[in-house]
Amino acid sequence: MDNIFWNLKETLSYNKLLNFIVGARGCGKSYGCKEWCIDDYKKTGKQFIWVRRFNSEFTDFKTTYFNDIKHNYPDDDLSILSNQYSHKFLFNDEIMGYGIPLSISLKKKSIPYNNVDKIIFDEFIIEKGSSHYLKNEVEVFLDLMETVIRLRDDFKCAMFIANAITFTNPYFLYFNIIKPNNKKMIKTLGDILIQFVSNNDFITLKKESRFGKLIEGSNYARFSIENEFLRDNADFIIPTPPNLRYLFTMKSKNILYGIWVNYDKGIMYASAKVDPSCRLIYTTMIEEHKPNTMLLKGGSRSSLFDGFVKNFKCGCVYFDSITTKNVILETIKHTL
Repeated sequence: MDNIFWNLKETLSYNKLLNFIVGARGCGKSYGCKEWCIDDYKKTGKQFIWVRRFNSEFTDFKTTYFNDIKHNYPDDDLSILSNQYSHKFLFNDEIMGYGIPLSISLKKKSIPYNNVDKIIFDEFIIEKGSSHYLKNEVEVFLDLMETVIRLRDDFKCAMFIANAITFTNPYFLYFNIIKPNNKKMIKTLGDILIQFVSNNDFITLKKESRFGKLIEGSNYARFSIENEFLRDNADFIIPTPPNLRYLFTMKSKNILYGIWVNYDKGIMYASAKVDPSCRLIYTTMIEEHKPNTMLLKGGSRSSLFDGFVKNFKCGCVYFDSITTKNVILETIKHTL
């Protein structure tokens, strides 16, 4: 049965500093990380940090965090000591780890974590509408990492785990992460690893369950069983059309996207390919307003941009990838 779940040892064998693990619900991501943290503490005495985005996400940890794994340690006492913003994971009353809300992590900069050699960020991809990312979140996390690592060489890695909600998230955009397409569904980029956890035996087991049969054929089944991204779809995603003419550049999430037009076909096309000679750069985000970038807010609008939005409403705008589509939609949604 164990071989149907995520194999953390295989992931660690790549020896990467940042590891992004995306998998279907129940495939063993959180469980595997908990087991690794506890077993490694028992063996080496090295501690861990478990990160969630907000302090409210730690509310139920005291009573539920160890429920699925404590049976593996019948002779040991696993518990959590919490106060308002401090959460400590205890092993036989000794501190083996810390729970840190990322939203207040900057307040922890003066605290030494000399014995911490691993960080787990649980649910780093959020469900749309249920929460929100922090401002400059990736750099907030990197600041926490630097606080822990400093100049030490014994830090193992940071493990980011999440369900397949959407491929478009601040971390994949920040590090320009591309979806793996090999048999193992693992891709490395420098000191970064991205892994999509998928196992045919696990998929079959879930499909044959009572709940699996209930949701058979639905979008939710493709997400929770087959690890397809729940909020992503390929509508309006097409290969680059011929005879495109460049219109303007759109800036979003600190990334530039090219907006093109094909007059013969009567369509517009948004692409990661940008004409660097174009001086027309638009953004709708005030925090991204920089020199030589035009901010479109309130009555300050552009006829080119308005034409792009009108074409989108008419179903005449296409995209080169799901990521481009999701980012552009986030940029223009308040204009629709």
